[in-house]
Amino acid sequence: MTIKNDLLTIKQGFNMDGYNLKELYKDDKIKLKTEFNMFVDSLQKDNVISEKTAQNVYLSRNKKGMIMMYCLSYSMQIG
Repeated sequence: MTIKNDLLTIKQGFNMDGYNLKELYKDDKIKLKTEFNMFVDSLQKDNVISEKTAQNVYLSRNKKGMIMMYCLSYSMQIG
């Protein structure tokens, strides 16, 4: 398991039932980040992603307004 593959797994599995993540982040970023962290924890407990990825991954919004996932030196657009 590499960090890049773990981020791809998270990106493919994390969806908020059709919600627009940009709008959800703008309206209630705490709820979105909490849901994201719970999803990552469940993946780590099921040994789908590594513990190192689970401990270091987080969501943030970049200057262009895109929702990004960051983990150590990697970043990936999620919404």
